Amino acid sequence: MSDSPNARQLVQAAFDRARQSGKPDWWWMAIPVLKNRLLQMTNREFRETTYGARSFHDFIHQHADMLRVEETPFPGFVVLRSAEPEHQPGLAPKSAVLEVSPNLWRAVLDFSSGNKYVWDESKSVARPAYEDEHGAMLPTLSAEEFDSWRTDFVNMHPAEDEDSGRRVGVWRTKRLPTHALPPAFQKAWNRYLKLKVQDRLNSWFAENNLTEPSRKEASSSAVSPDQQLEHLRRFVIDCVRRMSRLELEELRISPAVAMRAVKG
Repeated sequence: MSDSPNARQLVQAAFDRARQSGKPDWWWMAIPVLKNRLLQMTNREFRETTYGARSFHDFIHQHADMLRVEETPFPGFVVLRSAEPEHQPGLAPKSAVLEVSPNLWRAVLDFSSGNKYVWDESKSVARPAYEDEHGAMLPTLSAEEFDSWRTDFVNMHPAEDEDSGRRVGVWRTKRLPTHALPPAFQKAWNRYLKLKVQDRLNSWFAENNLTEPSRKEASSSAVSPDQQLEHLRRFVIDCVRRMSRLELEELRISPAVAMRAVKG
C-alpha cells in the first residue's frame, strides 16, 4: 500500500477546519462529509486512486492508525484518534441512518435492463435517459462490478460452517436475492450494499458538481421492504428471460396474478 505524503495532512486539515468552524463534535465526521471536505480543500481534484485506494472506504482504512472507522449507523463515520482521549471513545455519535431514494437505488443497481439514468435537477429525481439525451449519466453498475461487490463481501465475511459456506457461494455465483443468504449474513449484506451504493453516489454527485438530495432518516440499516420486493421482482424477471420453452410451459402462475396481468 502506498501512502502519499499529503494524504495524512489533508485528513488532519479537514478535522482542523471543522474545529476552527466551532463545530462542537469536530472530532468525528460522517464518511461522506469527510470526502466532501477533501474535495472542497483540493478544488475537487481529490481522487482515492492517487493514494492507491480503489474506493474512499479503502482510503480511510489505509489510515486506520489515524482514524477509527465505524460502518454503522449508516452511512458510517470516522473519528480522529488523536482527539479521542479528550472525549468518549467507543461512543457512536448521534448521526441519522439515511435511506437512498428508490429512484437512485434503481439507477445504480439496474444493470440488467440496459437502461441509462440521468439526474433530473428540476425534480430532484433519477429517471431513465431519453434516447437522444447526452447529459452526465448516473453511475449504474455493470454486472461484473456487482459480482465483484459480492465477492468482496464474501471475502470479508467468511462462513463458519460448510452449509453456510455452500449457500453463500451459490448466492454469489448465481446472483440470488438477499433472502437466499443464511440469515446471519443478510443484515451484513444489506448494510454493505447500502454503503457501496452511497459511496458511489457521493462520488458521482461530487465529481459532477451537483448537490446531492437530502435523505430521509430510516429506522434501521436494512434495505426497505419496497426495495427488497423490487430486487425479488427483477430476479424473477431475470430468471424468466433465461428459461427454455419447456421451462416456460411448466411455469405456474396463480389465477389472481393472471387476472391482474390481463386487466393491466
